[in-house]
Amino acid sequence: MKSLNKAVSVSSAAILAWLAAVNTANAGVITFEDVSFEGEWMATPTADGVNDWYAGDGSIGNLSFTSSYGGYAWEGFKASKATDASDVTYQNDCCSNPGGGAGGSQKYAVFYGMSNTSYGTSAATIMFSEAVELVSMDVCNTAYVEYSIENGDGYASAFADVEGEVYFNLLLRGVDIDGNYSEYLKISLASKGSDGVVVSLSDWSNFSLESLNMEGGLYGLEFSIEGSPNIAGSLGYLNTPTYAAFDNISYNLAAVPEPAEWAFAFGVTALALALYGRKR
Repeated sequence: MKSLNKAVSVSSAAILAWLAAVNTANAGVITFEDVSFEGEWMATPTADGVNDWYAGDGSIGNLSFTSSYGGYAWEGFKASKATDASDVTYQNDCCSNPGGGAGGSQKYAVFYGMSNTSYGTSAATIMFSEAVELVSMDVCNTAYVEYSIENGDGYASAFADVEGEVYFNLLLRGVDIDGNYSEYLKISLASKGSDGVVVSLSDWSNFSLESLNMEGGLYGLEFSIEGSPNIAGSLGYLNTPTYAAFDNISYNLAAVPEPAEWAFAFGVTALALALYGRKR
């Protein structure tokens, strides 16, 4: 029996090594470095409509933004390589507050979506071409948002000047192949506590996305933004600009191994048992 245990342990080690190799091969990161565009960020076409683009070696992530009002407005996702964080106006709405991508990378992405405290928010979803298990993502404020939080602007008050506690969150949800949603993951872009201290996501920070995963893998990652009623106007829309910069979406492919791959794994076990029987 001792020899059998040894044979089985050898086969188990081989299987674990094989599975580790498969998992490593199926791991990936959407860095946005493979996305091509002119200018500091993706331009908004003058023709209204939905504009698709891809990231992650040009295939795994399908993103889009909607242009409206003849190119004067947009919602959804844009890739950016803007670095001039000194321009804190809405004309520079696609620049991260640190200036550039996470870890000093050149490119990153920006989400923008309207938010209304009474009627809900407009969400945008990254669609994946294959089932994935999400691992983590880098997030930070844009320069335009960070300035508004700290100093206010023509529409919003600085958080320090708002009465009461304040919350301003990026909301993320996973979506499976049947359109079912996970629970929300809330990432605080800025807040003011009862002590009056304002805390904001002024620099890139990495957040785990593992709580969003669902059985069978995810085919989408939904973004939206929420804020407390005391930073909204009379119609319920948030006065604070509703943008967030993000980068480096780390994931593992959640595909089940092909039958031939499973046959290889079980074949290793069978071989180990056969060798044991032969030695006996």
